[in-house]
Amino acid sequence: MRNYKYICSLLILVACLCCFSFSCTSDDESEIVPNVPDEGNGLEVVEYKVLVYANEEVVNERYGGAKKFNQGLQGLFYDVTRFWNNSTNKFKYYFRFVPAGLKLYSTAKYDECIKEISGPLDAQYSFVLIFNLDGDKNGASCGGGSGHAIVWYVKTAKDQDEYGDIFHNGVYPTTWGVYNTLGHEFGHTRGSTDIYQYGIPASNNPINGEAFVEPKCNMCNSGEWKWSDYASAVFNYTAKWKRVPDDFPSQRFPESIEIKVTKNGLPVNGATIKLYGCRGGGGEKGLPSGDNGPDVYSVPFRTFTTNESGKIVIDNAYRLYQVNKSQETNLPAVLPWDYWFNFLVEATDLNNNKAYIWMPDLEIQRQHLDENTQVYHAEIAF
Repeated sequence: MRNYKYICSLLILVACLCCFSFSCTSDDESEIVPNVPDEGNGLEVVEYKVLVYANEEVVNERYGGAKKFNQGLQGLFYDVTRFWNNSTNKFKYYFRFVPAGLKLYSTAKYDECIKEISGPLDAQYSFVLIFNLDGDKNGASCGGGSGHAIVWYVKTAKDQDEYGDIFHNGVYPTTWGVYNTLGHEFGHTRGSTDIYQYGIPASNNPINGEAFVEPKCNMCNSGEWKWSDYASAVFNYTAKWKRVPDDFPSQRFPESIEIKVTKNGLPVNGATIKLYGCRGGGGEKGLPSGDNGPDVYSVPFRTFTTNESGKIVIDNAYRLYQVNKSQETNLPAVLPWDYWFNFLVEATDLNNNKAYIWMPDLEIQRQHLDENTQVYHAEIAF
């Protein structure tokens, strides 16, 4: 499960491909009422309709044709819906995903079909899911088209032979499989980022050697049937939008961040505050640990001095995390997605005493989306 081409989460959308005149083959059985119970858990139901694409040859030869494939989709999406809502969460809504349309494409024209789905999408659909069931390798990812999200799900013929087709790979709720993988990717279509980009081992923190443990969440590689408070806040906030807008990355943040340094409850004047940025995984970083996973970069990104009130204020919180490379001079050669996922904040008083806090964007966003806060307050206490 990879990033949403910005962190995955509608954060940085894939460059939109121009609309191509090629048309995939439509199927007459594109709307079949699912023969499954209608649940809501007493909450208001929010429904997202999905346009699904799949290889025509594979659908006919392995899955018994479009009608049976569409029936299988209904069951698969029902399991995705149950996975979403039955995982531990703080949802204000019951989220339902529905395969509302099926289009078949010739495998030989896969690249042409990709161009089509990257163009404008019919207003009834929230996003596109494209299956490549005759791929060279297995994988799932999420990116952006022309104002909408696209989820790719690729399976090799060998994998389907050995572990079952997409409708029999994983058994809800005992065995994980296709349904939870799609549940993760659908989380990106609703605005969430990959939580697995946050966990930093102590060996990748050259500043104070402290590890950062990411919250449990289905947006990690293993979420243990749990949505983090951050993910819940994102999904609640974007619930009524059919599609998450392109400017959501900046909407997720408050206007500013205020950090206060105290000692014995009193403000510390003249303390130096350094913000060490935390990178996501990827790229050749040349770390002493030898891995290229998430880390704390050894050079501070910003440095401040507290005032008489022991405070500093950082305006434009969004651009603190989503770096504008043209306006920054002290960036590492490798900064995946031009994004700091977290900051290790170091405060040094006039006696050279040091204290630290973590400042992940997850909590800043959660508070803003849940409570409409415009200023995020943090305190470092000696």
